[in-house]
Amino acid sequence: MCVPPGHSKLEKEQIISRVKMAVCGAVFLLLGLIAGIVAAIGEKIPGAGDPVDTLVCVTGASGYLGMELVAQLLEQKRYRVRGTVRDTSNLKRTAPLMALPGADDFLELLSADLLDEGAFDACVEGANLSSRIVWS
Repeated sequence: MCVPPGHSKLEKEQIISRVKMAVCGAVFLLLGLIAGIVAAIGEKIPGAGDPVDTLVCVTGASGYLGMELVAQLLEQKRYRVRGTVRDTSNLKRTAPLMALPGADDFLELLSADLLDEGAFDACVEGANLSSRIVWS
């Protein structure tokens, strides 16, 4: 970590410690936000609980937050999840998603690029709810 010059060793350690605490706090906040999204999905979708009728679209599914959202949705075993990744043939990005419990039965991955107009149409088609998680 880069600490501005002119600080003592103790000050540098304190700065680094504060930054680490801030990052950890932000991660926990984001994970809490994802848990809230998952809870809200269950409340807002009529008939939620029937995996045949409840399809959730998650864009950016291979990103850190997108993957966490997909994992929590699959864990509940109440939703079919259709996720987008830049390239479905990129096993480095898709293998962790397909290894999630329930992925074989309830996860569908589609290729989509933000720069291609209409690339996300197939993902949101027929979805009961869409979540735009594009941080990667």
